[in-house]
Amino acid sequence: MQDALCTLSTGGGFSTRKLYSDSDESVIEVKRPVIINGISAVATRPDLIDRVIHIDLPKIRGHQTEEKLKLAFDNDLPHILGGLLTIFSRTLQILPSISIEKLPRMADFVLLGEAIHKAQNHNISFSKIFLANRTESLRRSLESSPVAMAIQEFISVRKEYTGMTWSSFLIHPS
Repeated sequence: MQDALCTLSTGGGFSTRKLYSDSDESVIEVKRPVIINGISAVATRPDLIDRVIHIDLPKIRGHQTEEKLKLAFDNDLPHILGGLLTIFSRTLQILPSISIEKLPRMADFVLLGEAIHKAQNHNISFSKIFLANRTESLRRSLESSPVAMAIQEFISVRKEYTGMTWSSFLIHPS
């Protein structure tokens, strides 16, 4: 599933024969953003973690009816749309001047994020936040793995390991 989400987020395709009886091919190409909601770590594979922005939302303190939320949203919609278009306009002006010395994976996304941050006059670099988010996501993926947790526990208790090494697996001809 995580490989499919990677393909979906950065673009890919699937091809198959249209009919069993002929050789015509049907190709589906997709590239779409995906929003995933979950309580536990959803992205646990490094490829997907590279393509994810993890957002921890605050705990809901006061519950409201859907009707009340929709009314508030409808009232705020012109301001929300106006704000987004202003940020988008500023971002497009700033984007050509953005340069990052060492681009990470998802380079275009990081450049766009950096331009958005500058358009909003943020002092901290988007790429630093993006890399910190990735590091935190990798930590979460390790916490969701029983094997990784056991290895971390083993390492924290033992300061050294004197067992088999990779060289003991090599077959030496006599």
